[in-house]
Amino acid sequence: MLSFGIFLLACFSLSFNLIRLYGVSIPDSLFIAAFVSVIFHEGIIKKQPVRIWFPPHPFVFPAFLILFGGLISSINAVSITSSISITIKEFYLFAIFTPLVIFMARKGNPEWIVTALIASGLMTSFAGLYDFSVGYKFTNEMLMNLGSVPLKDSWDRYSGLLGHPNEQAMFLSVVFPLAFSRFLNSFNKRLLDTVFQFFIIVILLLALFLTGSVSGYISVMISSVICFLLFFHTAVKTDEFFRNVASRFLMGLFLLTVLLMAAFNSNAGNRFIQSELIQQSPVSEFITASFDRVVTTTAASRWEDYLLGLNYIASDPLIGAGMDQSGTGTFDTNQMVTYLAIHNTILQSWVAGGLLTFFGTVIIYFHVISISLRSLAEAFSTRTYSIIVGLSASSLGFVIIDMTSSNIYQRIKWLVFAFLMGLILIEKRRTNSSSAEKGLNKIYDRFSE
Repeated sequence: MLSFGIFLLACFSLSFNLIRLYGVSIPDSLFIAAFVSVIFHEGIIKKQPVRIWFPPHPFVFPAFLILFGGLISSINAVSITSSISITIKEFYLFAIFTPLVIFMARKGNPEWIVTALIASGLMTSFAGLYDFSVGYKFTNEMLMNLGSVPLKDSWDRYSGLLGHPNEQAMFLSVVFPLAFSRFLNSFNKRLLDTVFQFFIIVILLLALFLTGSVSGYISVMISSVICFLLFFHTAVKTDEFFRNVASRFLMGLFLLTVLLMAAFNSNAGNRFIQSELIQQSPVSEFITASFDRVVTTTAASRWEDYLLGLNYIASDPLIGAGMDQSGTGTFDTNQMVTYLAIHNTILQSWVAGGLLTFFGTVIIYFHVISISLRSLAEAFSTRTYSIIVGLSASSLGFVIIDMTSSNIYQRIKWLVFAFLMGLILIEKRRTNSSSAEKGLNKIYDRFSE
């Protein structure tokens, strides 16, 4: 299917988001092309009902709330065109992009989608690791020469292809649970598969470490624990666990130790130890320093922005300041209602888009948390470890980051959750009236066929 091939290419290109063609990012261009292809093939040629190629989903109502709230708030915007543009982008994300992903999850090969997402994460990881190894942020310079304007990294942090270390951390924290789930599942396959998946998660972790993002660290720790505990709960029911799974896990720890010893004895490893990141201290102390940076610097400024945002809401709780206040980086401080963009997507939605946009955003996050938790609970009760576990853990992980993030329009995280909803529909059809259909997600039942 041509549309699925375009969709896979779009998934792989997600880490190239800063490269634009005629003002539109490469992944957005490809996703739109995939959607047009679906309409042409499914709607026009095959004459399938709209419900088939544009499946209903729980984001429809909140997407319209965001649309109406954003358009109304544009009357207060510094740049009305920017505010309307951002509003339309968010509406597209939740109302059009989401059903496209659900359709692809149902019609295409889910494993290929996961592979494309992991490959995209590896691309931006390699870029960050290369910049660090040569001691020069070559990737940022390349992106600026191509017409993108990535923010300059601070605190000696590395951002790969995404232009900012926090964007890199978000991307990798969403991809990592998918790769980690594959690593765990590889324990029951050939040894070569386990080794290969192990190298992938090591690369992702190293690139995440170089971002210096505390919220990224916390997100990955929580999602990894979720995946491992559910895998352990599933695996111990078989006699193969202690002979196969445990032995490979211990072997993985041994390989990690060998790799770290080799890396720190290399030139790049020596420079890593002596860099500002480490400040001639062990890795554990660097992580502590990252937390100290948050406490002493970023937390104070963000808390100030939270208070300014709440003051604005108190003065006008109904109509927002304009969606152009959502952190485009193009405004002077005196044009913002807060000093910087509010690093909390829910609070920011109220400040920028008003009460309607706030309600829409809250409903969306409620669905993310509820559906993810119910999916994990079903996996636990049935002792079934599948790709749904990794997607659910990833979804909960990005919710954690979004509580300290200013960017809601990151396709990777909403793609993962829409992917999860698509697989839930497949599972519900496969099980018919079984407990999985009855207990997996009562909220989603209203939107499925």
